[in-house]
This record gives sequence, C-alpha cells and structure tokens, in this order.
Amino acid sequence: MQNHLTSISRIHALQLLSKIDPDEIWSVQDCLAARIPNDWIEHFRDTFESNFHDAGSTIEQHGKLQNHYHGVRAIDLAVQASVCLGIRLPPHILASNHRQAILQAIHDAIEED
Repeated sequence: MQNHLTSISRIHALQLLSKIDPDEIWSVQDCLAARIPNDWIEHFRDTFESNFHDAGSTIEQHGKLQNHYHGVRAIDLAVQASVCLGIRLPPHILASNHRQAILQAIHDAIEED
C-alpha cells in the first residue's frame, strides 16, 4: 500500500476499520463523511463494473443493481488504515486479493498489538 498518503490518527484508523465491510464500495460522499483524506480518495477511487453472472461481483445501491459504480473499495481503505497503524500485512495475504482474509489479518494484528 502507499506510504506517501496522508496519515490518520490511531483512533480514526480504528474507527474506520470498525465500519469496514470488505465487500463494499464507498461513494466519494461516504468517504468524505468518514473523514477519509482527499489524497486517499483520489488514489483509490475507480469505476467498478458489475458482473451479473457472479453475485459476489454484482454492485447494488439502495437495493438497485448498478452497471457501473464510481467509488473506493472499502478494503483499500482498510489496508491504508492498517498502514497508519504500523501493521505490515504478509504479502501472500495481500496477493490473495481475498477481501475477508485481508480484513481478518488486519483485525488479528490489532488484537496482537
């Protein structure tokens, strides 16, 4: 993850991590409401496309299916928050791109601290 992005306080990082569902994509407005630094938003935001053949890759907003959605993957926010906490995640966990396993590794590292 990017170490040159704005750092957030420990309490802010922990609060953010408590709100993360690793399968969500946050809107820019949601990021701003959660006090995500602007440089994080700019760095991580993207346009995501639904895969209607895979329920895990279908994007919904307010119960409606979306073809495209512009936002920030919550798991990217979680990993960046872990950087602010000084957590070094094993490369194989990050490479797996298994969002739930990544978030669990972050929570495990916090508990060990």
